[in-house]
Amino acid sequence: MKKAFFYRAYPTKHQEQILLQQINACRCLYNTALEQRKNTYQEKKIALNYYDQAKQLKECRESDPELMQVNYSMLQNVLRQLQKTYAAFFRRIQKGEKAGFPRFKAQNRFTSMTYPKYQDGCRITKGRLKLQNVGLLKVKWHRELQGVVKTVTVQHHNGKWSVVFSCEIKETSLVTPQTSVGLDVGLHSFVATSDHRLVENPRILRKAERELKIQQRIVSKRKLRGSNRKKAVGLLAKKHEKVKHTRKDFLHKLSRQLVDHYDQFFVEKLNVKAMVQNKYLSKSIADASWTMFLQFLTYKAEEAGKQVVRVNPRNTSQECSGCGQIVKKGLSVRTHHCPHCGLQIDRDINSAINIKRRGHRLWLESKVA
Repeated sequence: MKKAFFYRAYPTKHQEQILLQQINACRCLYNTALEQRKNTYQEKKIALNYYDQAKQLKECRESDPELMQVNYSMLQNVLRQLQKTYAAFFRRIQKGEKAGFPRFKAQNRFTSMTYPKYQDGCRITKGRLKLQNVGLLKVKWHRELQGVVKTVTVQHHNGKWSVVFSCEIKETSLVTPQTSVGLDVGLHSFVATSDHRLVENPRILRKAERELKIQQRIVSKRKLRGSNRKKAVGLLAKKHEKVKHTRKDFLHKLSRQLVDHYDQFFVEKLNVKAMVQNKYLSKSIADASWTMFLQFLTYKAEEAGKQVVRVNPRNTSQECSGCGQIVKKGLSVRTHHCPHCGLQIDRDINSAINIKRRGHRLWLESKVA
């Protein structure tokens, strides 16, 4: 199992200058390779691939002093990144989806570089990260690095530097479930559990919306391409970054609490991509970040040897958890009242109980099979 470890990095001014030059060299290589592919196809009707361009990399590197300062494997990784972009483009065409052609990268759209192999241009030594032609980079090791390091990515975003280690971690053997719970995610309550617990929806974006609107107005009033506009855009980006980090902090803490308390989780298999097409609820659904929460819950459960079972969400909120009858109700109705058996319960908790029941039945069937 792969896991990413994020750390803040604090380069010196000289190191920052070198890192920015290396990222820019990777960006220029990406744009040059993309242009070569386009021109070759238009002139000769020949589609270049990674291997065609990788053969020319050594010659290009020798003629360009900026590329000489960048790790060779990193440059190969840039060409592989372009190959993946092309492959994704053709895959979308085959599926009949909206396929945007690979675009040239502006300076603000290419902000990272990856060492595809640990100890090839990068390694940890003396409590710091040693990078080729950069030196010893100061890193805030706020938690222990686990597993075998596979790749190292250096990122620059909003004036801050970070390092991401992608590590291979041994899978934990599954534990025998002692406690299980059904989870229903929603907008009124963020999570409802089958044991009658409701977690309030923090609505992080909604609470920060006023400040974001004010800062957005400031940006719109600044002269286009002016230095003051650039500063205003940076401040707006930092406010959005704070919203993102606050949301991730909430989701990490909640998923950790659940994994520490339960052994088995039953959740709905939601099609969030289709749900955000609702023009009235799209912003609230995006703000809740159900997909991210379920991702965090899943990988934390896998690390602990616990299980996450996804069930069909059809009629989980309409079905009565007491008698099984379908009781139709709109989204505004927050209490489930069954006219057949008289059960009166919170709508989301009723759904969570149904999810647990379906998931447990599905899990038992898989055990028998």
